[in-house]
Parts: sequence; structure tokens; C-alpha cells
Amino acid sequence: MNGERRVCRAYYEDERTVCIEAQGDFRDSVPDVYRESWQGERKVRLDGRFLCGEDGCRIQLADAVSVKEIASAAYRIRWEEAVCPIDLTWFYQTDEFADSFTYEGMLGAEYSGWHTDFALWSPVAGKVILNLYKDGGEKGNLPPARMEMQKKDRGVWFLRVYGDLHGIYYTYSIINAWGERETADPYARAAGVNGNRSMVVDLKRTDPPGWEDDKSPAPCLDPVIWEVHVRDFSVDPSSGISEDKRGRYLAFTEEDTTVDGLGKTPSGLRHIRELGVTHVHLQPVFDFASVDEAASKNGGHSAYNWGYDPQNFNVPEGSYSTDPFDGSVRIREFKQMVAAMHRAGLSVVMDVVYNHVYDADNSCFQKCVPDYYFRKTGPDRKPSGRYSNGSGCGNETASERPMFRRYMLDSLAYWAKQYHIDGFRFDLMKLHDVETMNRIRARMDAIRPGILLYGEGWAGGAPGIPESEAAGKHNIARLTEIAMFNDAIRDAVAGRHEFDGSRGFVNGRGVTEMLVGGMEASVGDEGGQWGPRWADSSKKVVTYLASHDNLTLWDKLVGEADGKGENADFDTKDEDLISEYCMAAAVLLFSHGTLFLQAGQEFARTKRGQSNSYNLPDEINRLDWRRLEAYHEVAKYYKTLLAIRRAFHGFYTEYLRDGLSVSAETANLHYYEHADTGTHLAFTLTNSAAGEWRKLAVAMNAGRQPASLAVGEEKDRWVVIAEGRTAGFTELRRTQDLYIPVPPISAVVAVEASSYDDLLKNQK
Repeated sequence: MNGERRVCRAYYEDERTVCIEAQGDFRDSVPDVYRESWQGERKVRLDGRFLCGEDGCRIQLADAVSVKEIASAAYRIRWEEAVCPIDLTWFYQTDEFADSFTYEGMLGAEYSGWHTDFALWSPVAGKVILNLYKDGGEKGNLPPARMEMQKKDRGVWFLRVYGDLHGIYYTYSIINAWGERETADPYARAAGVNGNRSMVVDLKRTDPPGWEDDKSPAPCLDPVIWEVHVRDFSVDPSSGISEDKRGRYLAFTEEDTTVDGLGKTPSGLRHIRELGVTHVHLQPVFDFASVDEAASKNGGHSAYNWGYDPQNFNVPEGSYSTDPFDGSVRIREFKQMVAAMHRAGLSVVMDVVYNHVYDADNSCFQKCVPDYYFRKTGPDRKPSGRYSNGSGCGNETASERPMFRRYMLDSLAYWAKQYHIDGFRFDLMKLHDVETMNRIRARMDAIRPGILLYGEGWAGGAPGIPESEAAGKHNIARLTEIAMFNDAIRDAVAGRHEFDGSRGFVNGRGVTEMLVGGMEASVGDEGGQWGPRWADSSKKVVTYLASHDNLTLWDKLVGEADGKGENADFDTKDEDLISEYCMAAAVLLFSHGTLFLQAGQEFARTKRGQSNSYNLPDEINRLDWRRLEAYHEVAKYYKTLLAIRRAFHGFYTEYLRDGLSVSAETANLHYYEHADTGTHLAFTLTNSAAGEWRKLAVAMNAGRQPASLAVGEEKDRWVVIAEGRTAGFTELRRTQDLYIPVPPISAVVAVEASSYDDLLKNQK
């Protein structure tokens, strides 16, 4: 024997071929395959054909293995001392497996006052034990009550336990080819501290007063999304939030807070409402694994994390609750948060991360049905024995398989119905398949009209799914009312959001096709999915300049201005930088598509030049509400421009693709480029909505000298309502012709004069 030898992985290439990868030289021996069932263990006959080498072996079985057999027996490789279960991915991808084991009945723990039904889908398990605990794991390893479950049709294990089990914690012990492993319930609705034990819950007991009367705001034509991390929102004392609620769900329930509690400048929920936001996008609030919930009990926080590390998809994160040890508290407080935002007229969006889990090997999915929920293939769907890694996080889920597709649908429906969630943002949406995403759209429409769906039209690596099936930007035309983020306009305005020397329109690069295309929501078909035009409808595009990923917009502009990067002065009041920042706001807020703001973008949010702050401390990630006063001109500018946008439907008329260009029926946007310098851009918008202006112009000058831009037709005369950082609905000046004067580094908004006058008369 030449040194240590072990089998790393084994997987079926088809129903008769097993591939084995190993460490050590096995060329002097041949592996055995064993079948173990309730009748005992026996060696499986091989047909004598082997292809073995230094890194493994491919063997042929004498008889084909059937789908029925893998569900009734465990198959293992034994190669001298090395033992390894055989990955079943090949079988999971067959129609026969789907036809035999796809299950549509109840799963999870269904509570009633006098009994609880437990149901778990685990078709390859040989035995399943239900473990009942009195606590959620914080009091040590007290022995549980253990009860064997009964195997039913389609791979489901079932047990009814009598009595009132509300508040009782539970796990499953699953015995299969991988041995015996204890796991939480994939369908758990409540959990103990750190999510290791599930909890039986009477959801009615978690409803705050008035929850049955809670109603989502009516769907709006022009959503404005404000993305925020629960802890960032209030953890800083400047938020004016009560100390015991800072960093928690309950911070959103305080409705009349002010900066530092001084009674002057609105902060928190009141600020969001007055800004003109319609949807609050919460970064992950499902139970994630990267923060120790136990340390958060008394306001401590052992680690900060954005939370893109899923553990229990249907359970709220415990570190944002006042008591993570009681599984009911996080549910009740989450509902209180949602109800408070609804009372304020704000819709609530959840950031969902179904594309991967924190730790695949130790996840409840892998323990329940090893290798079913995860792809272990390349784009050609051939098994590889290795986790596909299109997420960049070590694994990716298999949304195309019936039972994970069902899981996603059930989970989203649960959040929408039980928690009254109004929208979902899908992380790395390209890892999901088009069919699943369209089924999600249909399911949400059946629950409540107007539920917002949008996501990232890319992956974090090479997906284990064919490009033709992936829900990425290249397939946007096949998706129904699901939007994707538009990087084209973000990079065209200020440059790529790293300190790499790149620049955009507002800081020196000039007008580009990416900018013009981005302002039209990239509707058209020019340059592929990363080109200036890739979308088929402006309603399916999220227009943004900054998000939690990468640099904040302010940090990008400041760090590139003097080349100091993260060493720049991010508290600067440099007039030119503030002007660039405000002009970037004008580009964003006057573009087509669904608007998306990073929390604090309206008051020059800084993360001190850190572009990937996912695990950095509060000092970097917090919202510093004092900047709302320090940069009050910027905040007022955002608020006023949003009000102008709301007052003019022309900004959000839907653009549709007609062949390679914008449809003539939907186009209401006309550009007037001034290519002599590359720093000037102007456009007009028309509008047919009753009680609004008929025509509006926006003229931009990114240069350092004043400009006079010809905008519109010869007959047009303009009433200026916004110039530089001064903006509103009242007349600042009138032009005598179609030329609009534009100061350096600024945007001007002007209304066609007769349209302005007519509306003014009608309002008197």
C-alpha cells in the first residue's frame, strides 16, 4: 500500500456506471460496491470492466440500479479501508425520480391546539426519528424525547403527536447511506437560538394587536425602493431611536424620531416616508448563520454581517429580535415592524437568497436528501461529484428540480401571506431557472396583485445550469414582470464602483451610449447583456447608482476626485463634489425604470471607502443620521426631484422593445446631444396624463463652464423650476427661446411655458 489512500467522492454517471475519485494510488486493487437495506448488506456484482488510475476509477455494475432501489437501500463504495456513499445526482435528474417522489402535500410541523403533525420529505432515508426538546439549545444537551416516524408514499415521513406543542423544539435524526445525522426542519417556521433546533409554533399567538387588519399599500405605478440593513438603520445613537430598539426590528416601529432625539430633523421611518420612498428593501432578514444570536441578547453583537448566509429560509433572523432564545419573539417583532411600515404607507421588500446556503454539507437540505437540493453538475447537466459554485459561496441550489422549486414557491408564499411582505429581491437570480421564476410570478399574483419581484441578472461564477434556462439578463424577454438591476447606468454616471480610476458622465468621462441607453432603462438590443441596451421593457429594469455591494456613490466620487481612494476625506464639503453628486441624482431620478436608492444615498452616505463591508463593524456600516443635517441641501434635492418625478407621468411611461429599438408607440423621450464637448446632455419628455404638465425638459452640464443648450423645437419656451441645487414647483425664470442656460456641474428642469401656465390656471 502506497501511503494513505481514501475515496474523496463517488457518483453515478448513469444507472450502471460509478465514477470514483480518490487520493493515493489504488491501481493495485479494485473497489467494491455494497447495497445495504433492512435485510442486511450485500456486495453488488460488477461486470469486470474497470478503468483505474492514480486519481480514481470508473466501474461498471453488472445490473442497472433503479430509482426504486435507491429509495429502499443505501449504496456505498468500499475500497480497502476507504468507505464512501455514492452521490445520486444522476437519478435525481431523471423523470422517473420526479414522477415517483414529487410530493404536493403538507410538509413541516402543522400545529393545532390538540396535536401537531410532522411531515418530512426524505425519500432515500432508511429511518427517521423525531426528537422533541424543551429548549432551543441554549441550556445544553438535555436528552430529547425520541419517536420513530412512519414512511408514507413519495418519500414522506409522518408522525402525529398529541397535546399542545406550542413552544416545543424539535429536530429530525435521519439514517441513510451517510449514517445518522440530526437536523432542523427545512420547513421550520420558528427556531431556537442560532437556528439549530426548530420550534412548533401557533402563529396566531405571534400576531401583534391589529395584525388581522394590517393592509399593504396599494400597488403604485412608479416604485421607489430604499435598500437598508436592519442593524445599519438604527444602531447609531444619531438615529434618535430608543436605545433598547437600536439594531432591531422594533426600531422601525418608532414613527416620529429625529436626529439625535433633538426634535429638529426627522430620522428613521418618518424620514423615509417624507423622502418619497414607496418600498423599503430589507437586506436578509431570514435566519442566517454568520452572526451569533446568543451574543445579541443584551445588545451585544459578536459579529456584523449582511446576512447572505442562509440557514433557515422560513424563520426570521434572531439577532434583530429582543430575545433570540424564544422562537416566538422574533416572529412577533417582525410583524410589528411590517405593520408599522404599512401604517406609514410603505411597502416592504425582502432580500431572498435561495441560490445557496451557508454550509451545504451541514445544511438541513443535505442531511434530509443528500445531493438533491444542490447542483453537482456542469452546464451540460453531467454529474461531477462536486458542488457547482455559480454563487461563489461553495454551492448552488437546484431550482429546476421539482421539490426545490416547490420549496421556493412555498417559502415565498409563506412570507407573502403570513408576514404580509410586498416584494422580493432575488440574490444572484441567474442561478435560478426561467420556469421557476415565472411560476413564482404566477403564485405571487394569485396571492395579491402588485407584489414586486426583481433580482440580480447575473451569477457569482459559472452556473451549473444551461444558459438557455438561466434567469439572467440574456433571458429577460422570457420572464414575466420580473425586473433586473441595470449596471449600465450606474457605471456610466460615475464609473465602476471600485477605486480603479474609472469615471462617468458627472466626473469627467462625458456622454456615452451607456448613459443614454441607461436613462432609457436599457430598452433595446445593442451590445448583448452587458451592453447599453438589453431589456425588453422599462418595467423590468431596476435603475440604480449604488447598493450595499461595492462603494457608495459618495465614496466613489470623493475617492476618485483626488486619487486618494479609501484615504480620502469623506466628510468634505467641496462644492464641485456636491454638485457632481446632485447631478448624478438628477440622472438617476429622471431615468426610466424602477428607482432604487441605497439607504443614506440621499445624504451622501459614506462607508469610509470600503467597497465590501459585509462583515465590517458598525462604525463602517451604520447610517450616520447626522449627515442628514451636514448635507441637508443634498437630502432636500433628492426629496424635491422625487416629488417632481411623481408629478409627471412621462418619467415612468413604459418603454417597450420593438425589434432592436424602442417602440414608436411608447417612446416619449427625445435626446438633444451636444457632442462638441461631450459634457452636455438634454432631453424632453411628453406626457398625456390629465392634470399634469404636457412637456418637460432636463438639461445637464457636466462641464466646468456655463452652457446654453438648445432643447426641443423652435417654438418651445421654457419655465425653469430646478437649477443647480435649487428645485421646486415654482417658476425660477423663463426663457425667450428654446435655449436653456445651464450652470456648471448641474442639471436644469424646465416645463414648456404654455403647459406650465395652463396647469397653473386650472389649479386656481
